[in-house]
Amino acid sequence: MLLPVGDNVDRRSLPVVPAVLVFANLLVFVIQVRIFLDNPMTIQPTMDFIEKWGLVPADLQQGRYVGLFTHMFLHGGISHILGNMLVLWAFAWTLEIGLGGATLLVFYLIWGVIAGGAHALTEWGGDMPLVGASGAIAGLMGAYFVLYGADAKIKTVFFLGFKAFVINIPAALYCIAWFWLQVWSASNDTAGTGGVAWYAHIGGFAAGALTALLVGSNLQTCLVRDGTGELVFKSTLEQDEGEVVIVEGDKYKIAEHDTAGDGSTLPEDCPHCGTALPEEARITPGVARCLNEICGRFVYPGASFR
Repeated sequence: MLLPVGDNVDRRSLPVVPAVLVFANLLVFVIQVRIFLDNPMTIQPTMDFIEKWGLVPADLQQGRYVGLFTHMFLHGGISHILGNMLVLWAFAWTLEIGLGGATLLVFYLIWGVIAGGAHALTEWGGDMPLVGASGAIAGLMGAYFVLYGADAKIKTVFFLGFKAFVINIPAALYCIAWFWLQVWSASNDTAGTGGVAWYAHIGGFAAGALTALLVGSNLQTCLVRDGTGELVFKSTLEQDEGEVVIVEGDKYKIAEHDTAGDGSTLPEDCPHCGTALPEEARITPGVARCLNEICGRFVYPGASFR
């Protein structure tokens, strides 16, 4: 079993949207569990709740569309929700920095709706409710694949017997292998007996990838390697003459060059913590990064902040 738990991107911001999404999913799951515990002699109240808020393809024929939105916050069990939340966390944090929190949240919901719609089209008129965030999460993976697949690696827990190992898998390879598995499984589960909404996964991934292709050229950040080889986010904002625009986490700083120098000479020490700054700390001609793991702040040769 392979479980993604993160990536190798050096982030310096709190994961707000991922935390909100995980909290929302866990809150709804607690409600589901409470309904079950309040009715220990029968499963019917729990099923009524799932049928009301899950995505039932037959409901769409009757003009009831709420399930397209709400199904992605319901889950079928503890392993279902824990697995989904692990994958969500692994991919959403980096995407939040790259896309912006509000944008990511909107896209996530849209991807979930599209994933649900893809499933409903393949089960049109069916009365079996669809629950789970995996379609929307597949959208995260599709967007991640397009935007960062060539550079990032996915930290993955690999189980061999009773031992667990952490391995770094190239993000593009991970996403391609996962998507191929969904397509292969869908083609071999023609009777729909597997209990997995393969086409929701395929539709969500395709929606996320297409979204990233459409908006990727307009993003204000990109991944670069700093002097230590770590992947960090750098701004792609247009620069005015004499200015450097750099992103730290999801915060932008404007540095104004000292016109008396070209910014090519690094200071001997980090102005923030006093750690020595060797040449390998340089990211770009006008930007360096402190190699002290505790500090890790950006340094701008010949620049004064305003």
